[in-house]
Amino acid sequence: MISRHFLLVLALACTATPALAARTLTLDDMFKERDVSDPQVSPDGNWVAYEVSQMDAKADESYSHIWMTSWDGKRTLALTGRGQESETAPRFSPDGHYLAFLSDRGEGEENKDDEATDQVWLMDRAGGEASKLTSFKGAVEDLAW
Repeated sequence: MISRHFLLVLALACTATPALAARTLTLDDMFKERDVSDPQVSPDGNWVAYEVSQMDAKADESYSHIWMTSWDGKRTLALTGRGQESETAPRFSPDGHYLAFLSDRGEGEENKDDEATDQVWLMDRAGGEASKLTSFKGAVEDLAW
C-alpha cells in the first residue's frame, strides 16, 4: 500500500507547478490522505453510502469507516468511526431503512490481528448503534440483500 501512495505523492510532486506548490510534500501528507471506495446508492436514490479509509501513522494501520452523503451533496454523515476498528462493504436494505456492513468490531484483543473475523452488522440508516447479525467461525467476505 505504501508503494502506491508513494507513487501518487511522487506523481503529484512532479506535476505540480511552482505557482500551485505552496510547500514541499512530506511523508506526513501521505497519512492525511483518505481513500473513498465502494459507493452504494440507496434504493430511493437520495443517498450514497461509501467507505473512507485512512492510515494511522502511530499504529501503522489503515482503518475504514462508513459515511453517507445525500445525492445533492448538502448532508454528509459519518455513520461509523470506532477508532481502530474498520467497517467495510456498506449495503442498503431493499427498503432503504437499514444499512448492513462488515466489521471485526467487538472481537476482542486476542483476534485483533486475525482478519478472518469480519461479521455482518446492521444499523438504522438514520444512525444509532449497530447490531451484530452473524457469528461465523470464519470471515464473511461480502454481503448482499
